[in-house]
Amino acid sequence: METVFERECLCQYLYALAKENGHSMDDLSQRTGKSTTELQAILDGKISPSLDDFILIGNAAGMKITINQSFPFGHQRLINMMKLPK
Repeated sequence: METVFERECLCQYLYALAKENGHSMDDLSQRTGKSTTELQAILDGKISPSLDDFILIGNAAGMKITINQSFPFGHQRLINMMKLPK
């Protein structure tokens, strides 16, 4: 479970990365399609971004984000059943 502290640290990291890469708040707003007010609230850790928004902002800030999805052990049978025959 995510804590407020973890969310704030992650958002502060995104903001620091954006500034390090020379992106202003207006630039991030333009690159993401989000208002500067909403971006500021996200980057200040006041609101939690959705995963889509986190990826969008991260990419705009210069971060390469990779999602690695793992399935619980019990789901392996279902995954095997979903594979197409060769």
